[in-house]
Amino acid sequence: MDGYLVDGDYVYDGAGGVKVSDDERDALLRRCLDRLKARRGGCMLEPEFGSKLWTIGREDRRGRESAAMRYASEALEPEGVEVRGVSVVETGAGSVQVSVTVEIDGDSRVLTVTV
Repeated sequence: MDGYLVDGDYVYDGAGGVKVSDDERDALLRRCLDRLKARRGGCMLEPEFGSKLWTIGREDRRGRESAAMRYASEALEPEGVEVRGVSVVETGAGSVQVSVTVEIDGDSRVLTVTV
């Protein structure tokens, strides 16, 4: 069982406990999303946790998708999840939306983060 995290904080169940999930696929998807959102090197106890996607705005526009593919693959490798593709879209005000397509048990899912 994993606790739900939203923006780095646990979600509480209203009774003083942390909301948890027994669904393994759901838990894996949430862990993957957490890894994509977190800044790689930002966790002192686990410096390999997270991704470098937050640096994607520094990349030349033509190289952003290949960089995003590398960064996402590197972040999700510890979970044993294969990255099938990425999409990078500028959303304005200096933000970039990165959509990462992963395959879990033969099923494709898209995880989206804004950096």
